[in-house]
Amino acid sequence: MKYWIFGAGKFGRQCYEIFSNKLDIIGFIDNNKEKNGISYCGKIVLFYSEFLKHFNKEEERIIIANARCSDIYIQLMDDMLENYVEKVYRPRRLIKFEEYWNKTFNSTCGEELWLKDYFSTYPKSYKGIYVDVGAFHPFYASNTKWAYDVGWRGINIDANIDSIKLFKKFRPEDKNINCGVSDLEGELEFYIYNEADVNTFDKDIFKDVDGLELKEIRKVQVKTLNRILEENNIFHIDLLDIDVEGLDEKIVMSFDWEKYCPQCVLIEILNKNSIEEILDTALHKKMTLEGYRLVNYAILTAMYVKIK
Repeated sequence: MKYWIFGAGKFGRQCYEIFSNKLDIIGFIDNNKEKNGISYCGKIVLFYSEFLKHFNKEEERIIIANARCSDIYIQLMDDMLENYVEKVYRPRRLIKFEEYWNKTFNSTCGEELWLKDYFSTYPKSYKGIYVDVGAFHPFYASNTKWAYDVGWRGINIDANIDSIKLFKKFRPEDKNINCGVSDLEGELEFYIYNEADVNTFDKDIFKDVDGLELKEIRKVQVKTLNRILEENNIFHIDLLDIDVEGLDEKIVMSFDWEKYCPQCVLIEILNKNSIEEILDTALHKKMTLEGYRLVNYAILTAMYVKIK
């Protein structure tokens, strides 16, 4: 088998230098059109559209060697080439795409450790239901991957179609929905940044953050969480995770807590610096009113459990 390295940059060079004596590497792929046709590490570089003209599916495979691994994987998915990605380069190793993101735990602030502890009293055979609003990624910064791994199933909702493509590939037994969530239905402008985990419907929330670059503004359909659950015949929720970069409070205020009564809820609360500030928010007061107790808080995420 022959190999193309996707990424004619630092990672691509490292990958070539380490593995060229073990693998038959025939060239590089890059999304920078100016690199098309140049020599890199003694091999040809092809701009992506040119690569598509030359790629031999019978004899060739792809190694992704780029910091934007997910973006490139989605790009290949759009051309139905994801099954030809044999490995992803991570410093000094070649691994599968899903292993690139898998760690001891996948959540950003260790939230899954809270969840495993809370649900440890449930029978091991129990198969719960989760609803992940603003799901973002099936592996990276995911609070529900652990649950999928132990046999739970649920709904992943995200306004970014690229995120849902990954969920459909790697969480095929879940329901994966490309939709925005808010307190009203209609259409909103969705702001896409160079760092996909901060994509948002709030145009002002990240506008002054250093290093963030607005790439695109999309019109996205928005529904209430109540409507989405009704349409998908969800009547019971064990774990509800809300992380939508700014609309979290609107979702909390409009959600039918009595009808769905999730046992455990994770909510992202931005721009607060202490638990005292959390306790003073309208969101926290709403959760208390609905019969929930704040049991954990770390950096961005508050964990509430239903008072029995």
